[in-house]
Amino acid sequence: MKKKYLFVVTLIFIISLFLFVFYVKNKNLYVNIIKSNWDLEMSKNYEVIYSLDTPSPFGEGERYHIFKYNNNINKNFEWENDKNEYVENEFTKIISKLNIDREYKPDFKEEYKYYYKIETSSSKSKKIFIIYFYNSNIIYIVEDF
Repeated sequence: MKKKYLFVVTLIFIISLFLFVFYVKNKNLYVNIIKSNWDLEMSKNYEVIYSLDTPSPFGEGERYHIFKYNNNINKNFEWENDKNEYVENEFTKIISKLNIDREYKPDFKEEYKYYYKIETSSSKSKKIFIIYFYNSNIIYIVEDF
């Protein structure tokens, strides 16, 4: 009887551990962080090409990510189609603080769509810029807090 009890407890522990790891892994997906910070819904069907977060105890700083999507990108954004010098300059200004290799910087000579959002409060502002190079299905995302 004692062996059966030990087996059941061990099995419950292993299942609980598995569920906890699965939950933490999915909760910390970057698209979930974007949803939490910006209320933007993104598809989870991507491959991470590059990822960089500047460390900060209060969640402030810069985040930079590059995703490769295998199929059509999420249509939840109201993409802007025309090139935008302001977006290009702001994006470049933020990533220049991060010392990123040239190969991980967007080539604004290519055609792209973009989305950006700026939120300002009395003490600070936060920005997100999402650049979508639709010919290659690659998305560049930079956040600045």
